[in-house]
Amino acid sequence: MRISLALLLLFCTTNIFAQENGNVRWQMDAKTEQLLQKKAELDKQKPSIQGFRVQLYYGGNRAEALDLKSKFASLHPDVESYLIYQQPYFRLRAGNFRTRMEAYKLFKVVQKEFPSVFIVNDEIAFP
Repeated sequence: MRISLALLLLFCTTNIFAQENGNVRWQMDAKTEQLLQKKAELDKQKPSIQGFRVQLYYGGNRAEALDLKSKFASLHPDVESYLIYQQPYFRLRAGNFRTRMEAYKLFKVVQKEFPSVFIVNDEIAFP
């Protein structure tokens, strides 16, 4: 009986002291702070983030890529399209989507018009 009472008192006192609130002081080296400020400035200069786009064309024919770009622009004037040249291929990509599910909606719409369409990771314009 005495042992159980002693254990009960022991647990009660540790719970009382465990609930103290305190202040946390954050100390940062000056060089670390400068690096964080520099990164924030660089992020402001680069207004893009990782996201998703729908790739409509991939190939070496520039004329075909431009034709598909104009076709896409006439069918979907509200969606931005981008013609990217990475030697020796042209890539036609559309949209600025933050999630794959958002890109999938456009994918399903254009799948019938552009049979070789697929979703890709890309740097997108910051919304």
